[in-house]
Amino acid sequence: AELENQSASGITAEALKLSGVALIHERFGNIRGAFAIYQELEADHSTSTNRVQNLYHLVRTAALVSSGAETRRHAEEFLKTFPASPQAQAVRRILLTKLHGERDHQACIEVATPMLDSLKPDSPERDLCLHVLGAALFHSGRFADALPLLEKHAEAHPDSPFAAATAWLLAADLTALGRWQEAAVLLDAFLEQHAAERELLPLVLLDRAKCHHHEKQFHEALAKLTRLVSEFPESEATGEAFHLTGEIESQLGAKDKAIAAHESALGIAGK
Repeated sequence: AELENQSASGITAEALKLSGVALIHERFGNIRGAFAIYQELEADHSTSTNRVQNLYHLVRTAALVSSGAETRRHAEEFLKTFPASPQAQAVRRILLTKLHGERDHQACIEVATPMLDSLKPDSPERDLCLHVLGAALFHSGRFADALPLLEKHAEAHPDSPFAAATAWLLAADLTALGRWQEAAVLLDAFLEQHAAERELLPLVLLDRAKCHHHEKQFHEALAKLTRLVSEFPESEATGEAFHLTGEIESQLGAKDKAIAAHESALGIAGK
């Protein structure tokens, strides 16, 4: 019935038929088939009065089955052509989530930087944008640039679904900047408040050990590193944990333990 009403408002019969087939594909779980049809609608029926809906569905399905680059191309076309559309905010969320999920940090920076000032202060879109931009800058090694954005996100969005991730990023950023005492406070708070975040815990334990090491709290550092390698042997942080263990054991004069730790680190690096 909706498609028949659209037909009366200026949509061609061919576009109407394609829209219907796209709905059928998606109803039966064939997202890639629906995506292909929305591509065809955008390519051959861009003057349709229903283009805003077709282009929105193209962005949405691209995010599910295509690359971040293609999702970005269609999303930017939507936002340029229909900036006042009620679906513009959803398109921004889809685009940022897709790029962030692919860890395309440079694209996140390029998209989120100009977008940030246009978003309402308390909106979910600004929450997402601040987090994505801060994370992308951090992962690009731009720690000084990331810091104010991560601080702003933690302050402005304490109940964000990204609160734990931002808490870790902020502590890790301070660690990378060598602000050891400030980082240590945040890392201890993370270990107390976000113990369920198992994916982030090995990274937090490693950074906390680095802070201990810098403050010459060698035994405390070793305790954190021992927990890391025992609880998270497959973590990406484990190799560095063995290396730091070797450094500390060497400083403590435990030559055999230091060699064993460095050999473990070398074995992981060899893989």
